[in-house]
Amino acid sequence: MSTNAIRNAIVEAMETVGAIGKVHPFERYTADQKKLAEIYQESGRVNGWYVSRGAMREVEDSGDTNMEITDWKIVGYLSLLDGEQSELAFDLLIDQLRAVFRNDETLSGAVWQLGDPDRDDETGLQIERLGPVLFCGVLCHEARLRLTTLSKVGVGAEAVSDLNLVNVKWDWADPSTQQGPDGKTDAEDNIQTGGA
Repeated sequence: MSTNAIRNAIVEAMETVGAIGKVHPFERYTADQKKLAEIYQESGRVNGWYVSRGAMREVEDSGDTNMEITDWKIVGYLSLLDGEQSELAFDLLIDQLRAVFRNDETLSGAVWQLGDPDRDDETGLQIERLGPVLFCGVLCHEARLRLTTLSKVGVGAEAVSDLNLVNVKWDWADPSTQQGPDGKTDAEDNIQTGGA
């Protein structure tokens, strides 16, 4: 699976948790602090997350595959409202996220498995830091989590050629009815864009 496919699978898994807020597939930036806060807001309060590739290493696995070990940063913010015991709600949200990844160790087939065998066989979502922060001038709870994915990747010329392969789906108008495209795939091609 490609990096983007794994990233999207992580985001989709997170979005199954109720009250998760906004989940962005990359770290959002803007110099305007007010606009940045709005990017992470839902229902008038900061409640958002981003997923970003933090580190990756590749190790030999077999003659025709390597193992790609990727550490994903998952960072979330929630407005801190002491009177509403928001810390307890944030902890519950994190535990629900942990359960989602604990119960789907392949991200629906996007990866070989979750966890890093080099770290005492850890698996699932790891909490690296929890605590209050000022985020764009708003007092928030912050969670810095790590998810490690293991993926088998091809090696050699065949692996390189896969990077140049584009999948195109065609949706043609029906000449018999003079109707335009109907949103259904009529044909599908894999097009080589370069390389081997």
